[in-house]
Amino acid sequence: MASADANAVTGTPTFFINGKRHRGPYDDMALLTAIEEAAHTQGQEMPGLSVPYAAAA
Repeated sequence: MASADANAVTGTPTFFINGKRHRGPYDDMALLTAIEEAAHTQGQEMPGLSVPYAAAA
């Protein structure tokens, strides 16, 4: 509960990706894109995912 309060979580689902709250749609493509963007920001690649990196477009 303390963690939820500290992060202003007021409902479920609430997603955090690499410690940052995901604000946006929760569909599979949106979440996969957010995960891939977070990995790319940290210099990692996500082999095997067929989600295009959104910033590359």
